[in-house]
Amino acid sequence: ADRCLALSSRMLKAAGSGGIRAGSELLSYHLDILASQAHVANHSTPFAVNMGGVLFGEENRDYAL
Repeated sequence: ADRCLALSSRMLKAAGSGGIRAGSELLSYHLDILASQAHVANHSTPFAVNMGGVLFGEENRDYAL
């Protein structure tokens, strides 16, 4: 997703002012990519650290479980 965001940013820049106008398909895709980056599932490091700790006998620190 990071690469998609970087590439869509470059496309927006190349499109000029037309890329950021209301109704721009390119802007719509760019905003969707940004929104996907903000989702909690895209921040896997804390979950991975917790899982590794649990596998090695540490207490679960993920209160959502």
